[in-house]
Amino acid sequence: MTCSLLKRADTQVLPICPGLEEPSANWVWRQATGAAEAAEAAGHTVAVVAIDGLPVWVLALADRSRPHAAAVTALTTLTGQGPVLLTGDNPGAAGRLATEIGIEQVHANLLPTDTAYYCSMSALGIPTTAV
Repeated sequence: MTCSLLKRADTQVLPICPGLEEPSANWVWRQATGAAEAAEAAGHTVAVVAIDGLPVWVLALADRSRPHAAAVTALTTLTGQGPVLLTGDNPGAAGRLATEIGIEQVHANLLPTDTAYYCSMSALGIPTTAV
């Protein structure tokens, strides 16, 4: 699973406190929180790795678009039915990817049931394609 994830996403590992031998737990958590917030603001999905309850790494993950995604988005937009990005990712990560490939309408922080609701719109006669 890790290899698959690393092949499909850009990953940046941010060390929390390099060179410090025994920082306080509060300091370490503040550093981890700051690194995580900065990574999310830059359009990444964040995971924190902790050992014995203390964060040691902040992983900043970013999806990469497929080579022809922007061209397909442009063609879809020409039909008058602009694409919509539905994702469980945070708004920053979703927005970064949407901007990269030209999608204007984004719904982030969705649960699977939310995504299923949007995809069920085809039953109401609204053209829908899920990828």
